[in-house]
Amino acid sequence: MTKEEWAECQQPTAMLQLLLGTKSHRKCRLFGCLLMRTISEVRADAELLCVLEVAERFADGLASEMEIDRQHAVITSRVEELIAQSDFERAAIARDVRLCFDPRQKKWLLNSYHRRRWLPEDTNLIREIFSNPIHPVAPDPNWQSETVLALATRIYAERAFDRMPILADALEEAGCDNADILSHCRGDGPHVRGCWVVDLLLDRE
Repeated sequence: MTKEEWAECQQPTAMLQLLLGTKSHRKCRLFGCLLMRTISEVRADAELLCVLEVAERFADGLASEMEIDRQHAVITSRVEELIAQSDFERAAIARDVRLCFDPRQKKWLLNSYHRRRWLPEDTNLIREIFSNPIHPVAPDPNWQSETVLALATRIYAERAFDRMPILADALEEAGCDNADILSHCRGDGPHVRGCWVVDLLLDRE
């Protein structure tokens, strides 16, 4: 696959196959959580959203073992409860949320969800988190000014992705002239936690 083909690709499985073995479990876990957040039943369920919040903190090494065990127990109990009620559709969704704690994230991402099929727009989410593996951008320490790092940190922590154009301005002031980075910051997105530009600036893998 060429750089141009990656940018235009509409086949999520092919893109993830290319990434398998090259990207961190953190990136894969954040992407899995992101996909679960796109499911309407999950967005309307405060308990499932809480589980995903812990899974995302787990990805960043910020969740304690006690928190992880507690949320894993919560979601396991939910799965069992839904199965007992013969609500197999919602049980399958809850089971997929539980997989966000699975250490085999890379393998899991290549499997189809029970209740969620890959959508064409998923390719944009892949590009948002994993950037372009055919044409990776090398970070320049000079871009990591105090202002840039402060902005990137707040954007990540607060999910303040409306500030991405402001980050682009700060990067230009720091000497960044990389078209891929600047256009990404000023583009329509989607921008999400795990954004490759923000991760690049914060030295996150």
